[in-house]
Amino acid sequence: MTVSSEPLALEVLPFPEKGKPSGFSGLVGQFAVEDSLSDLQIRVGDSVTLTLRLAGNGNVNRLPDLKMPSLEHLKIYADEPVFQTRAGADGLTGSKTMKWALVPDVEGRYTIPPFTIHYFDPKAEAYETQRTQSLVLKVLPGEKETLVTTPQGEKSKETAPLAKQEVKEIGHDILPIYTSTSGLKADGWFSPKAMGPGNPLCWAILMAPFLVLGMVFLGLRLNRKSDQTLYAQRARKAAQVFLKECRGDQKDANSLMIAVRDYMNDRFQLSLGALTPADVSKLLMAQGVSPDTAGSLRDVLGDLEGRIYTGGEATCGSASRDILEIIKKIEKELR
Repeated sequence: MTVSSEPLALEVLPFPEKGKPSGFSGLVGQFAVEDSLSDLQIRVGDSVTLTLRLAGNGNVNRLPDLKMPSLEHLKIYADEPVFQTRAGADGLTGSKTMKWALVPDVEGRYTIPPFTIHYFDPKAEAYETQRTQSLVLKVLPGEKETLVTTPQGEKSKETAPLAKQEVKEIGHDILPIYTSTSGLKADGWFSPKAMGPGNPLCWAILMAPFLVLGMVFLGLRLNRKSDQTLYAQRARKAAQVFLKECRGDQKDANSLMIAVRDYMNDRFQLSLGALTPADVSKLLMAQGVSPDTAGSLRDVLGDLEGRIYTGGEATCGSASRDILEIIKKIEKELR
């Protein structure tokens, strides 16, 4: 015995042309969109996360990938969208979450424009539009750092201002006043008669200031020469230390950025706490490195910076090898 159901007829209607939005992607159902910033106020150079979430029920597989518009003086690093679906009594529901890391270069107020989605609501038999509110990000000046470039052979010194002291009274006595040398002892090393040109102590007292000045001058020369030798040794060994630390493919993006910063500090006698790819390029060209070589290192560091903000690959083998070759080329150009 065979049992079968009655055939069913399915009629597929086209989308109505009346009122059809220009950016319609074929999304059908009921949907909502919302956006948010992880922080509404940051400093120059810090990062903030912009999160956009699309959710609803319908043909959620057609949820579009919305793009973050470019803004002047704002670096944008996109993360991979997260897509989730679930089948229920009302059909297929789901959501798509998109995130961007935003890094401002200049202080001021940045307006994030609204995001828009269009969909067709079969219950209302009409096109609907959902739009987020504009977000405003306030960027404060970055924390100032004193970056001192010490020329080779010199040592930067800061003289602290002398603190004022109160005048202290130590006594009321007045020493006796002598009107002649008769009151002084007539004999001995310090007598007026003994303190003549033939007294060795007299010559010692006269020569003592010149001896002290000579010793101070000699000490300063030796100290300066020692500083020059130390700086020269650090500069010569900077590349060797970097090549030794970064040999292999196990370095992550953040470790490579720190290694490049340490190399720049040792090679050019700097004391910088942080370096951007643009800073590295400018410093190298100021030291006589060709623009092509400096630009190559800037591009590789820019890629590493993007991996840090977006949580890219854990290891950066190819980037590590590229940086090693560029450092070798820099050393050749600096000779």
